[in-house]
This record gives sequence, C-alpha cells and structure tokens, in this order.
Amino acid sequence: METMEQKPLSKLFFEALTVHSKVEQSTEPTMSDSVQTQIKSTLKLLEIVTQRIDQLKLFSTNEDSSEITSSNLKYLLTPAICADLTLLIHTERKHRREMLQSAEGFLIQFLERCKDYDIGANNYIEGVLEGGDHAKITTGRDLTALNAKREAKIAKFKREKELQERLAHLKTIIGSDDEDMESTDDETVRSYWFSVIEKWIYKSAESMESIAQEKEILQFWNSLPDKANPPQPPQNQNKSSEPKNFILTRDKAQSSVFGAGYPSLPSMTVEEWYDSHAAAGSLPDQGVQGANGGAGHEEKSEDEDDEEALMKQRAFDDFKDTHRRGDGNRMNRG
Repeated sequence: METMEQKPLSKLFFEALTVHSKVEQSTEPTMSDSVQTQIKSTLKLLEIVTQRIDQLKLFSTNEDSSEITSSNLKYLLTPAICADLTLLIHTERKHRREMLQSAEGFLIQFLERCKDYDIGANNYIEGVLEGGDHAKITTGRDLTALNAKREAKIAKFKREKELQERLAHLKTIIGSDDEDMESTDDETVRSYWFSVIEKWIYKSAESMESIAQEKEILQFWNSLPDKANPPQPPQNQNKSSEPKNFILTRDKAQSSVFGAGYPSLPSMTVEEWYDSHAAAGSLPDQGVQGANGGAGHEEKSEDEDDEEALMKQRAFDDFKDTHRRGDGNRMNRG
C-alpha cells in the first residue's frame, strides 16, 4: 500500500478534491463527527500537497499563465480548497477568529496568485483584495451608483451561469481524474481548469465577504460582558456589618401624609395614656361617683312625672270622645 509520501502529487490532489466534493454534497450536518473527520483529514492531505508544490517550485510571480503546463493548472486551486474546508471546521467561539484568519490567508494567497498570472478579471480580484466584493465598490444612495451595483451583480450572475454550463459540458469530455485527462487534448484540459479557477474566484469573493461579516459578529459578542464571570461591585471595608433599615423616598413621603410609616409609630401604650389623662383630671368619666349619689331622687322625680303625664293623656282622650275635631273653630266657617 502506498504511503502519502509515495503517492504522486496529482493523485493526492484528486483525493482531496473528491473528498471536498463529497462534503459539499453530503446531506449530513457539517458539525457531525464523520464530516468533521473528513474535513480535517483532507486538510492534512492538502498540507502535504502544498509542501510538494513548494518543493517543486511550480509557480512563480515572474511567470505568465501561458507558461504553466495544463497538468499543473489545477494546483492553483489548493489554497482555495483549504480555505473552504477551514471555514467548515466546527470550533468554539473563542477559537473561531483564528479559523477565520487562517481561511482568509488562504483566500488572499489564491486571489493574489490568480492576479499575478492574469487569470480572471483583474479589476474584480483587486476589488476583493482591497476589502470587499467589486460589485460593492460603488456605494451610495444616488441612482447612478445603485444602477452600477445592480449591473455588476447581473453580470456576475450571468458569468457564473455560463461557467457552470461550460464546466458541465467539459466534464463529460475530460472525465473525473488525472488519468482520464491524459487522454484528452491539451486545449480542452486547459480550458476546463481555467473555467474551474474562475469559478473559484467568484466563490472566494463570497467567502471573503462572509468572513468580514462574521468577524464583525464576533467582535460584537466579545464586547458583551462575560455572563460566567460578571463584574463584582466594589467592596467598602468601612461598612458596618449590621443591617440597616432603608426607606424609599416615595414611601417616606406617603407615610408622612397617610400616617402609615415610621412617623406614626406609637409613643406610649394605652395604659400609659389613660394614667396620664387621669392624673390631669381630663377624663370624661371623672366625677361619676358624685353624680350617682342623686340617682334615687332623679328616678323618683321621673316616676312622678310619668304618672302626671299619664293622667293628662287620659283626660285628653276623654275630651276627644265628646268633641269632634274642629269644633269651636269659628274662623273656618264656610
């Protein structure tokens, strides 16, 4: 069985490219253990591919794209594939920024190399490297800027659709691995890889934009206070250990008006109040004993009065029996 060091460079690259395609088309969640294992193993494989490319010195900034052989064009995609897989690694939030910076480094390396070899639209690549999608360079609320932005998006969409159709057609001709491509004419293979690289340029631009947005989100989250370790209030060493009562200002004002708070606490008991008023002689029942001395005389007078009133009432009743109402009233005669 061949080891990684014994396998040809093209075979290692196509193995990584095949796993990347499987991960993209997989219906499993990206966070699943099986998918994460595939991603990490493929990144290790691409690391070996990168080391081989550097050892062989396949690319140089002094060369033109015409000087690259058709069989070596595919290796230009290595950093772009590394970036795409790095973004799929599941990690904790505190380590996410490191992953984003690593992926961003791979994308910049890929785009700069494409720019050096004049592959794809240089203006578009420069716009992405300067800090955003070229379609977003024309910002503003005026109608001209909005129309330019819209036209750039439409042109990008049309170009991506053309590339997709072209690649689907070329794929049926050249096959899926390096052995199939050896039997295909050089011009077709070259056209295929140039189309694949251009497709990855647009994909890398979208990834750069996503990384910038995710960095802003991470910065916002990091600015929030840590709920696990909330800030402690300052401790006052001179503070008394005994608890003290406190009164809200509104409750204090309300108590002073309605008499329901601290100002209305009783200052003496009922017995103390009674004793103090008794000593001052201000109670209403003082002198009751003297008044009770003449109670018998008053009761006797009341009995006599009642008998006299009874006799008068009886005499008046006898008078009414013999006299009609109105008799003797000479003033009301008709």
